[in-house]
Amino acid sequence: MGACGLASGAQAVYDALNEQLSAKAPGARLVRTGCMGFCYAEVMMEVERKGSSPAIYSGVTPDKVTMILDTYLGGDVGGAYALRSKTGAMRGEDGVPLLGELPFFKTRPRRSPASCTPRTR
Repeated sequence: MGACGLASGAQAVYDALNEQLSAKAPGARLVRTGCMGFCYAEVMMEVERKGSSPAIYSGVTPDKVTMILDTYLGGDVGGAYALRSKTGAMRGEDGVPLLGELPFFKTRPRRSPASCTPRTR
């Protein structure tokens, strides 16, 4: 987690997510990453399930974790901030931009700094 995420409450979101995943998807993997550069949109959370569109949510708080997981696992990405890709398997895909379509990413070079290397729980 980046400093901006931590300052915005990312640890509390991570703890809530860890608890919810243990109950809803025991085999799920929870991964910490570094900053994506969207300080204004923190806390951010990405959810991905095989065969589904990977969805990124912004402004996440611990009390929103259950709703986000239930909606996503129910096949709907309508409330997501952005998608990594569109599979056609999820409701709401047409109303959510791809991450690369957001103005912030259109003008930035794609790099993967060491701080973005995933760490598992």
